[in-house]
Amino acid sequence: MDMKKITFLIIASFFIASFTQAQEDIPNNNFEEWSDGEPVDWNTLDQEIVGTEFDMVTQENENAYEGDVSVRMETIAQEVFPLGEILMPGFITLGEIEADPITQEGEVYGGVPYTGNPQSMSGYYKYDPAEGDSTAVGVVLYKWTGETRDTLGAGGFEIYEEETEWTEFEAVVEYTIWETPDTMNIIASSTAIEDDTPIGSVLHLDELTFNYGPTSIIEPDFQANFRVYPESYSKRFKIELETDEMMKGTVQLFNIRGRLLKSFEHAFYHQQAYISYNDLSAGVYIIRVVMENGREFSQKVEIH
Repeated sequence: MDMKKITFLIIASFFIASFTQAQEDIPNNNFEEWSDGEPVDWNTLDQEIVGTEFDMVTQENENAYEGDVSVRMETIAQEVFPLGEILMPGFITLGEIEADPITQEGEVYGGVPYTGNPQSMSGYYKYDPAEGDSTAVGVVLYKWTGETRDTLGAGGFEIYEEETEWTEFEAVVEYTIWETPDTMNIIASSTAIEDDTPIGSVLHLDELTFNYGPTSIIEPDFQANFRVYPESYSKRFKIELETDEMMKGTVQLFNIRGRLLKSFEHAFYHQQAYISYNDLSAGVYIIRVVMENGREFSQKVEIH
């Protein structure tokens, strides 16, 4: 019988979930708390299949990066009568998992309540890949609109090579919509290879952390076609203004006292404008766009 396998890529499917409270940090981010063989607040693919235990996610009690414990994920294969050999990756998520080892189908959905806008997620890892294997760690931010849960931003860090010592990673969050999320999910796996998945890859993780950039949007009140949000990794503000036709506008940056610091023309038509803040000191600023037809748009921003 052919080998059965369940693999989850970092680009997974997330579905509607609702929550009643907000949370600003990553639950059990150092994996110190465990219950019934799983890290508290995290879900895994570990399960029993026709009497055979699959324990891909375990706690590592020696040589943690910080504290006493790190999480260890391994891609394993076991013979399960009468199904044959089944391959399962070590996989963790803050959301929920539905997986069927027989049909090889699975879904990841939901997450935890969260209302921050991190610049990136960092942490520490060790990786011992089987030949040809690789993997990634990812984070996704969502917001419930009343009908759908929109993806606001996502970030991932891909791992291709062996790292025998604890190594820091950073997954930069790239925002498509700069708004306050209400839901966040993190997923990680010992493998991301879907076809011909290698057996034996081991991923360790410890001390996951959100990093908040030096900028913020003050009381964002975005109009349908106008948005401003920071790109902290490139130290600039991105300005989106959608128009039905090519139209010029003047982009201006003022300090809080109303002094004009920067000004330039830009042709808007699904084309973004950018203002660097690399040369600006901490404080509150106003970004204004004046279109050639007289319409004006503005947004207050802060550099910390």
